Amino acid sequence: MHVACVLGNRLLLCKYSHSNAKILQDHPDLWRSHAHSLILYDDVDTAAGDVEPSPYKMRVVERDGSVSNFCGNACLALSYMYANNFSRRRLAIRSSIDTDDHRSLGPEFVYAGAEDVPQRDDFDRKVLCLFAKLPVRAAQQFGGPPISFLLDSRVTSWRVADEPHVIVEVAKTDARSVREIVRDNVRDIDNFVRRTNVNVTLLKRFNRTDRTRPALLEVMTYERGVGGITGSCGTASAACAAHCITGSALDGSAGNQWLIRHASGHANLVTTAKQGAQSTRQALHNGQCAYVILRALPEDVSVHKTTFLL
Repeated sequence: MHVACVLGNRLLLCKYSHSNAKILQDHPDLWRSHAHSLILYDDVDTAAGDVEPSPYKMRVVERDGSVSNFCGNACLALSYMYANNFSRRRLAIRSSIDTDDHRSLGPEFVYAGAEDVPQRDDFDRKVLCLFAKLPVRAAQQFGGPPISFLLDSRVTSWRVADEPHVIVEVAKTDARSVREIVRDNVRDIDNFVRRTNVNVTLLKRFNRTDRTRPALLEVMTYERGVGGITGSCGTASAACAAHCITGSALDGSAGNQWLIRHASGHANLVTTAKQGAQSTRQALHNGQCAYVILRALPEDVSVHKTTFLL
């Protein structure tokens, strides 16, 4: 087993074949004080190198014992582990939950891995970057109009690899930070999450002064199954990008890349896939599946073996 820390979030990684996998899945009280979520995953054929990967399954168990559909941070953790330990740079990950909604996303798996990316100011120098290409599509509003303080905000709903999210854009005129807004309304948010079984992410944009740089977003996610604010959330990062893509192209955050700062203080980059922002916007407006790419640097991810004792 391994313990991973991804953008300030702790995950316990365990292969399905591990002798304690079923015990850990059935008894979250054994590990909930050590990790944010339990990630169960298939063995990966490490002898295959970088050839076309075959899909393998991942199951996400939250602290309260409920099962989530997907975890973007776990994709980055597994990419880091296999790239560093086995020189395997491409993975294909799918949810262990087979639902009609999941299949409607199109491809049944998410590509993830590691790649060499040139530096912005020195294209001869490349750095290793972890990535996950996540499918996202618009969803019907979960549970109708949520809570009182959200009514004056722009609210959108998304499914990222079939993980449900509500994104709430905080008004730029609000002097409070996102953390303060969540703190002031935590009871209402908690009631909404319990009633709808979705993640609620609050987002605040900052004006772009340099359009060659990514737009900065401050986000905070109140996560189902956890009952509180999570340090970071990979699928929420993708949903925030979709929220911005479908917003007004006249504001300061329009573009195709966003730097997302999480509650943990860590930040990751989200970009549109090769089709570009305009094609992505059109696909999302038409209710179709589009792709965004979650990226993180290795210094924001760590994976260590653990002698976790039951």
